[in-house]
Amino acid sequence: MDSNLNIKPVPIIDCHQLGTTVSFDFLKDLFLETIVEAKSNNNHYLQIIVGKGLHSENNEPVLIYRVRTILNGFVDNGTIKNYVDNTTNGYLIIYF
Repeated sequence: MDSNLNIKPVPIIDCHQLGTTVSFDFLKDLFLETIVEAKSNNNHYLQIIVGKGLHSENNEPVLIYRVRTILNGFVDNGTIKNYVDNTTNGYLIIYF
């Protein structure tokens, strides 16, 4: 039996193309819905792509401050255990 049959893909939220006009509440709801779905599928983590900010002002991902604020709140209220901020490579990993 091929052991790759038991490997589940990592759930991914791609915020890279959302831009600066997306609201805080939209992001929070999107993250929460994805976390709930991932947990129900027995995943233990997910990835949020924010981009590296290479084409943004100050060379920073445009949504990173909103994303961090939301994730810090999720850590504080126990929705997630923790997250790894790897924005230098354009993504964050969320653990629950």
